[in-house]
Amino acid sequence: MKKARSAERSDAVRNRARVLKAASDLVAQYGVGELTMERVAVEAAVGKATVFRHFGDRVGLLRALLERSEQRFRDTLSFGPPPVGPGAPALIRLHAFGCAALETATVELELRIAATGKADESFSSDSYTFRRDHLLELLAELMPEVHGEVLTHLMLGYFDPARLHYLHLRRGVSLKTLDTTWHDILGRMVTRSSADALGALPCRS
Repeated sequence: MKKARSAERSDAVRNRARVLKAASDLVAQYGVGELTMERVAVEAAVGKATVFRHFGDRVGLLRALLERSEQRFRDTLSFGPPPVGPGAPALIRLHAFGCAALETATVELELRIAATGKADESFSSDSYTFRRDHLLELLAELMPEVHGEVLTHLMLGYFDPARLHYLHLRRGVSLKTLDTTWHDILGRMVTRSSADALGALPCRS
């Protein structure tokens, strides 16, 4: 009986992984707007009921896709090579965080918009909490005299998907301009001597 339950759990894990991969492939090929539970079931070669059982509804599936992406991002920040990962000075890591977060947000704009719930819920999500704590730690090292909590939320607002969607796709602001502005903000936050010592660190040439 235990073997049977273990086999069922293994099948469930495999099916969930297949559904996520199928959904990811469909989003990459056709965009979020074309993603349906039926198409995912067909692509994953599972029953539609299996997709609903694992994710509840379409929004649940989109959030699972986003969480999978966020887990990769968290792993890079925590364990990846510097300067995004540990091992570099705080200012360099802040610049690198901006590059990585902006890249992730802009590549997944449609997914992030579709998967985002109410604003108050987003502030308590695992993703937001992790990014907040990451920046709080770096700011405490770099500028212990400032109110890190307030500054951190202001900085994270820079990567708000709705704002980036409007600026980049509606107003035509280039990704290079968004990159440059992030670094300019950081340069104005820290002392000129620190900024000059480390030099400019643009994401894109």
